[in-house]
Amino acid sequence: MEDKRKHTRLPLKFNIQVKTADGRIVDGYTKNISFGGTCIVLQGKTDLKSGQEITITLLLQPERGLSINFNCQVIHTSKKNAGLKFLSIEGLESYEHFKNLMVYNHKQPDHLLQELAAHPGLIIE
Repeated sequence: MEDKRKHTRLPLKFNIQVKTADGRIVDGYTKNISFGGTCIVLQGKTDLKSGQEITITLLLQPERGLSINFNCQVIHTSKKNAGLKFLSIEGLESYEHFKNLMVYNHKQPDHLLQELAAHPGLIIE
């Protein structure tokens, strides 16, 4: 089966918080992540549904206030996992942090940057 993804997924685990439409916060972590989205594992019960828009916060260094907020659309769900498409990222500085994080953790950073140039994806808010 051909992979139709535009962005390479990296198997990076980051702690996250998901803010649901009703305002609840659920902890979890990323299973993998790309410039286009992420697969997350949730540590609590949620009622996420395909098509729903949510906010996730990547907790990079919470003790220093370093986090990245994404607005996402739920693409698919299972009991504890959800596949999310990134719709936007909050702020240019957050975008630069995220881009550097991805590039520094890839074996072929030039390839990743070429993908990003061809398919930018994220809207910076």
